[in-house]
Amino acid sequence: MFVKVAAQSIYFDKTTNLHISDEKNQPKLNWNDGIEYCKNLELSGYDDWYLPTINEMASFEDRSNLKSFLKKELKHTNREDYWSSTQDAVTSEYAWSQGLMYKAYNHTHNKKDKKYIRCVRSDNKKIEKDFYFRYKDTVINYSKNIMWEDTNNSKNLTLDYNSSIQYCKNLKLNGYEDWKLPSINTLRTLVDYDRFHPSLNDEFKNYSYGGYYSSTPYYGSEEHSEGIEFNIGVDGISNKKDKWYLRCYRDIKSTNDKSKVSVYFNYDNSVLFIDGKKWGKLKNIMDDFNGTPKIELKSGVHHFRVQRVSKDGKYKVIGERVFKLKKDDDIVLRIVAQKKEEIK
Repeated sequence: MFVKVAAQSIYFDKTTNLHISDEKNQPKLNWNDGIEYCKNLELSGYDDWYLPTINEMASFEDRSNLKSFLKKELKHTNREDYWSSTQDAVTSEYAWSQGLMYKAYNHTHNKKDKKYIRCVRSDNKKIEKDFYFRYKDTVINYSKNIMWEDTNNSKNLTLDYNSSIQYCKNLKLNGYEDWKLPSINTLRTLVDYDRFHPSLNDEFKNYSYGGYYSSTPYYGSEEHSEGIEFNIGVDGISNKKDKWYLRCYRDIKSTNDKSKVSVYFNYDNSVLFIDGKKWGKLKNIMDDFNGTPKIELKSGVHHFRVQRVSKDGKYKVIGERVFKLKKDDDIVLRIVAQKKEEIK
């Protein structure tokens, strides 16, 4: 949600906690001068502005606004690209830029080129690297609560756009059945701009350097879709009839309660996993801890998952939580009994 916070052109994005400048006369500068411009900018009493990263620039976009691809609260933009502070991992002479009007995709350009500048600031300047964890044929991004498919199909299978949507919809993997094809902004969260060949975290084992589909149509076109190739992480556009690679994802439920996790289960056939490690049947855990198990875990991000095993040996995930544990926090696993017929 965008909120105007000053008489001057500044907007606050509650989702990213960014203050975004929206100056009427935006300068067009080379990359180094753009860095210095934001560094020296004083606007509405703030003097800690900086040039946004390529990922932060995604918060400016609104793909439903076909007139500009820009959040409607931001009134001033230009047809040409805007510099980001993200440098090209391949060559130090290049950096990433982002289009914000009619062609909202990113490219790398020589830092000597002149492009427009839009500065941002944040009260929380600490930028943490995303934390990934591999579990079987999936990779979990704990920082964003996203689970990614990472099967042989992620590097070998190519489909057209409609078939890609259907593939993810029908995917059953590691007990989960709620997979979908990512939007262009969700797909961009995969890109590690500090890496190349591929521009992916090391936890991903299955990838190709060709284009990967997103579910986002290009500029409202019924015939084209946006995507990304993971050689260096550049955006691309494909005819929906073309066969591209795909990688499905699903959202993970998270909790704001940093010290308690509620898990619903049936005693007889449910198994608890923490960070991919099997802890055992919940009935046994309850018996060992007299009904109130306390679990000692190191500080950091943790993933709880409960699986229900059927008579034919198949299993389905029936509960999960991701939470960040601070130092000296206690974790109390609150286990709530649930009737068999209530478990779906």
